[in-house]
Amino acid sequence: MEVVVRLGDNSHLRLPVDRHGSALLRRLHDRECALKDLASVADISLSPSFERSESGLDRLQGSIVLRRTPGSRAGDRREISVEGVFGSVLLSFTYDGEGGLPQVLEAGAGVLEVPVALGSSNRCDPHALGQSTQTFLLSVYLRIDDDRPRRVILVPGRALQRQVTALIDRVCL
Repeated sequence: MEVVVRLGDNSHLRLPVDRHGSALLRRLHDRECALKDLASVADISLSPSFERSESGLDRLQGSIVLRRTPGSRAGDRREISVEGVFGSVLLSFTYDGEGGLPQVLEAGAGVLEVPVALGSSNRCDPHALGQSTQTFLLSVYLRIDDDRPRRVILVPGRALQRQVTALIDRVCL
């Protein structure tokens, strides 16, 4: 197998791909196709605002929002379930509702809000605090109908990142 790379001067370069490279290209292709399929059914985002918990715990409460895309309402009625959530080295990202996961966007529903909480993972050692490079990459695992779960990475907006940073500072300093 080989790939063809188009260079800036419109010339082409043919490069061989070994079995490991071929497997990587297949995985990347499959992942992109799965994410494109998901995007054709629903948009996924974090709620516009997260509020500090009133329970006395130092965490922020908000939600994951699944909203059917306008074109899918009439045609694509597959169920989408939120199967799991996962934070980062410094940040816990947990389901914060009744009954546990999965939570399901039913075939006839247009919107699903899944309550979640953001908090410190309590990794306050200098290595974790100084070397975290993916602090704000939040993983959500979704399933369309009975297919295998798909990982979607959500990145909070700047305002929420500032809130989270202040929370980690309060816990760790």
